[in-house]
Amino acid sequence: MTTGLSAAVEQVLGPLETFLRFEEGPDPTGRRSVWRAALNESLPRQGQGAQAVLDVLNEVVIPNGLRIGSPGFSGWITTMPSVVPAVAGFVASLVAAQRWYAWPGNFLEMQALSWMGEMLEMGPH
Repeated sequence: MTTGLSAAVEQVLGPLETFLRFEEGPDPTGRRSVWRAALNESLPRQGQGAQAVLDVLNEVVIPNGLRIGSPGFSGWITTMPSVVPAVAGFVASLVAAQRWYAWPGNFLEMQALSWMGEMLEMGPH
């Protein structure tokens, strides 16, 4: 499927917005046996189509995501990306070439690493 990007993204935006509110309720990691059973299936002989995949993302994958960004999360010290880095990752997943020198994303990553080195006074090498 190479068309319908906006429509497909729009279908997951609502569930993602709901997930990112980290509303009170049971932690979805406690439902592992439920979501694993919903996702664990044999290789189908025929694909189910894009809408079926989007439905699974909305109904199973997103609601059972790990709440790393939740204020009460204390599984380990980490964080999830904010909106802009998440969108940048999405963009990179669609426009990244297989050659490091052929697209701006790799340059930007190297630039960010260089800036971090400069902030940490690590020198150019």
